[in-house]
Amino acid sequence: MKLQIGIIGITLLLIVVSQSRCIEAQDDVFTDLEYSNTEYGFGINPPEGWTVQETGGGLGIIVMFLGPTEDNFNINMVISSDTLETGETLSILADEFIDLYEVNENFTLILSGETTVNDMNAYEIEYTMNILKQKMVMVEKNNKILILVYSALETSYDNYIAVFEESVNSLIISDVQSINILYPSNGETLYKGRTYNITWDSVNVWNNIGVSLINQTVANGFQAHHYIEQNISNSGLYKWEIPEDFPSGNYSLLIYTEDEQLPYNQVSDSVNITIETWTDTQELAPGESTPGFELIFVVFAIAFFLALRRKIN
Repeated sequence: MKLQIGIIGITLLLIVVSQSRCIEAQDDVFTDLEYSNTEYGFGINPPEGWTVQETGGGLGIIVMFLGPTEDNFNINMVISSDTLETGETLSILADEFIDLYEVNENFTLILSGETTVNDMNAYEIEYTMNILKQKMVMVEKNNKILILVYSALETSYDNYIAVFEESVNSLIISDVQSINILYPSNGETLYKGRTYNITWDSVNVWNNIGVSLINQTVANGFQAHHYIEQNISNSGLYKWEIPEDFPSGNYSLLIYTEDEQLPYNQVSDSVNITIETWTDTQELAPGESTPGFELIFVVFAIAFFLALRRKIN
């Protein structure tokens, strides 16, 4: 646990927004689009008549649009997501992708270059590999990237490239984000020396997050700001063992996004909690566990394109 003292003022309060208002505002953005995904914050018109198949983010893929089947191949459009790291650009990612696949002797690059999609920065790559021809369009907004890939047999590629490009040009990426704390509940009392599962859900938040407490007691015009954890995965769960020497008092719990270019880019509604010293007469609360030894195995499966993000020794 990192303990720091910060100034908490009107600026922080202005960026705290309501979960319901965020979702409503985001839905309004996508009113005229046939497909929208509030979790990843985008909307698009799929090619007419193509089947929508959501994957829930498995293998790094958000959604697939399945078109006609020709010569036993299902023509398709796949959308996945990524984020830009510090110093990265779309052209750097494109070069990494090309370098990764050029080792395949059946890979032939047709074109690559910068473009725009609805005033958003984008990069397109067209190539063939074996009997397939594909076009990839990477679209960036606020360091978030949507990757749209059209795949068809070389013999039928030209028949559907126009509807793919029309679909890409309908893409809208929302600016609206929200984080909703699920546990602890407002008014909950937490005890020193105990471990708690802080849980939350989020809408259109791709960055890592931080968890912090603001002491509700004002001293000399300042409020103590305790950073519980910074720059952790937005997994929806953080286990916090409260140190025995943590100051007792009333606090506001916040979860915020970590973004070097947009500090405090999005903050959850605050949850008011009390931290006290544990006594033997008290019972465990929901989401609470006694300190113990745990092994947590997390397996991340990613789509083939996201493999280029790995460093090859």
